[in-house]
Amino acid sequence: AAYVIDGGGGGVDATLEVLVVDALAGAAAAADDENAPKAAAAVARADVVALLHANLVDPPTLAAFVDSRVKPLLKNDGVLIVRARMRPEKIERLARYAGESPRHEWTPPLSRLRGSKVLCVESDGADAGEALRACLESLVAPAVNDDKNGYGLRLRDTGEVEAAPVGGVVGGKGGGGADADADAFFTEATLERVVRRYREMHAVSGNVGGAEARLVLTEKDVAKLRGLGARGMRGACAVLAACDPLVLSSRLVVDDDDERDAFRDRVEAALLSVPQTRYH
Repeated sequence: AAYVIDGGGGGVDATLEVLVVDALAGAAAAADDENAPKAAAAVARADVVALLHANLVDPPTLAAFVDSRVKPLLKNDGVLIVRARMRPEKIERLARYAGESPRHEWTPPLSRLRGSKVLCVESDGADAGEALRACLESLVAPAVNDDKNGYGLRLRDTGEVEAAPVGGVVGGKGGGGADADADAFFTEATLERVVRRYREMHAVSGNVGGAEARLVLTEKDVAKLRGLGARGMRGACAVLAACDPLVLSSRLVVDDDDERDAFRDRVEAALLSVPQTRYH
């Protein structure tokens, strides 16, 4: 993904292009991957490269990836490279996130996922799925040191995360690999398979010592649903309504103080160089 701050003309070059690179997937991909030329062109344009999920890659592997696959493509030595991670911010019901329910509707806190059995779907490949699972596992795990009770779920150790690749059998049983087309997740047949697996999980959630079952989507999943058009979005939401899905919103975070300050300086400089419009 690339984010651009543009001055909007006026003869002033006030553009700052920030490229977000999935370090986890990039470090695992082969050098001759079919997406390599497109990725190389994006890196060559960037003013800032943010290595997403850098916290999930061991330091030697990350350093090798940067030295061999990123730095040689940079347009100059002044390009800033920062390490970043995704920090979960909130969860909302899909209906509210999509604007189909009142804005005053109660929104559950992240702590509501403690001890839950969460179902998610890997719609962006195994490496992206690994990052998503790591995030969700941190949310369902016991929070011994959390000063918030979290509906009595703070100490529950029943939390689990189940993820299935698109095209595979949800629940991990049987054969079938990942579908080559990530958008296959949003076909009616696949959505119905997700719903069936959720119902299986929900059926045992009432057992003694059982945990609440939840289907969690990412904001990227919802963006793909919206890409189906208004009719397709309504149809998908109707199929998923039986699960009452939650949408997880996250924020990109740069933990290193020096890298964060340098990133902030670049953004501020780009914004300050944007021509100001005067009104008379």
